[in-house]
Amino acid sequence: RMGLDLFQKIYNFWLLFEVIIRMAAQRAMFVLGPDRLWNVFDTCLLLYTGIEAVLDNRGKGYIRSARALHGAKAMTAIRFIRYSDGLQRILNALASVALSLFWITCLLLILFYLLSMAMMEGVSGYLETEVIGTSWRGPDFALLTGFGGHQGFDHLQALQAFYGGIDRTCVTLFRALTGDDW
Repeated sequence: RMGLDLFQKIYNFWLLFEVIIRMAAQRAMFVLGPDRLWNVFDTCLLLYTGIEAVLDNRGKGYIRSARALHGAKAMTAIRFIRYSDGLQRILNALASVALSLFWITCLLLILFYLLSMAMMEGVSGYLETEVIGTSWRGPDFALLTGFGGHQGFDHLQALQAFYGGIDRTCVTLFRALTGDDW
């Protein structure tokens, strides 16, 4: 908490310094120029943080209801995008492929769903022919395949855990494709 408060104070002093320098440099253009909305935004943000600091020092806690304005401080970073040509190119490239990324994601989700359905069908077929069929094949089959004792029960629990529903099967497929050992 102390580190966050220190960071907030440093940010507030930097913002104060920046606004004072811009006011001195731009004079009337500070409120009339092309950046007037950003300047007003920064000034209102600076006034808010000043009022908050005064009320916090007096022990008043009701200013905490305006915590959403702290997220507005991040908005000041947006204007720096126009000064960075490389960052502008990256953001423009991301914006131009956003629709394609959306449709690729939809296609992957459909493929995951279809493959999960096929995997569930395979597991259910396996259970029908191998596990459920052990009761009419006799006790020797159960001993040979390992489905008769405790080991077979663990195997069935694992199948249920990984392929017990479409959601579990999709997660299992995702884990298998990403190579992650979850």
